[in-house]
Amino acid sequence: MELTSRDSNFSLMPLKIKFLVFSLLLFISNSAGAEEMAIIVHPSNAITDLTLNDFKHLYLRRQKTFPNRITAAPFDVADNAQLRDDFLMLVTEKTSKQLESYWAYLIFSGEGEPPIKVESYETMLKMVSTNSGGIGYLPKSLVNDELVKVVLTINLE
Repeated sequence: MELTSRDSNFSLMPLKIKFLVFSLLLFISNSAGAEEMAIIVHPSNAITDLTLNDFKHLYLRRQKTFPNRITAAPFDVADNAQLRDDFLMLVTEKTSKQLESYWAYLIFSGEGEPPIKVESYETMLKMVSTNSGGIGYLPKSLVNDELVKVVLTINLE
């Protein structure tokens, strides 16, 4: 019996469908993982959870200490990635440009300074884990529970 091209295409069809379904599921699972951000603090910090409003006030430097009176040292990722912009818009209700103006005003008026800029989420993890008052944010998938403590998880969807 001789196989025609039509027969071979038919026999491969289930493999193609399986591959497409697998690829779609993989894409969805990766997308879902990238949509959660974790607010992290140094593991020695007695704080076990924060509200979104608490983080907003610490990040915007409206509040200088955690509820347990430890001086907060907020960190921010320097790049202007879309994930960062979406996250900060949700938390601060300000665009990147509005935040730049806000920080410029605080610096000029002598009322405060912006969070310390770090180069990457990996650096954020390192800085928060080595600073007892450290607080920052990163995709939940990058959290290392041995180095930092998660006090709030935010879904960006």
